[in-house]
Amino acid sequence: RQHRLLGRRRRRRQRIQAMRTLVVSAVTALLLGEAGASASASVNDMRRAKTKKPRAAYKGDDQTTMSNVLNQHLKRSEKSTLPCEQWSTVDLQEFMAAIAEHREDELQQIYHSVEDRRDLKHTVEDHKSHWAKLNHI
Repeated sequence: RQHRLLGRRRRRRQRIQAMRTLVVSAVTALLLGEAGASASASVNDMRRAKTKKPRAAYKGDDQTTMSNVLNQHLKRSEKSTLPCEQWSTVDLQEFMAAIAEHREDELQQIYHSVEDRRDLKHTVEDHKSHWAKLNHI
C-alpha cells in the first residue's frame, strides 16, 4: 500500500513538473512575441524565430534559474500575473491551449524548417487528449 502511494506521489510530482515546463514554454513564447494575436509576425519576431538560443537576459544556469528569470520578465511586462502555486493543472492546460491558438504560422514555418524545439509537433486537440489522460493519473 505504501509503495503504491509513493508511486502515485512520484507520478503526481512528475506531472506537476511537466506542467511547469509547459508554463515556462508558454511564458517564453509570450515574452519573445511568439504568441501574439497580431495579423503577422513583426520583423523582431522573425529575427528571434531564426535565433535558436535566447539572449543572455532570458537565460538561466538551470531550469529553476531560467524560470525565475522568465517570471521576472513576465511580472514587468504584465499587470495580471499569478504565482505558480495559484494555478491548477486544468488552469495551466487551458492557458496553454489558449495561447497555442495564437501562434504565428510564419514563425512556425521557420521553426519547422530548422527542426527547432519551438515547432509545434502536435495539435491543440492532441495536447488536450494527452492532458485528459494525465489528469486521471
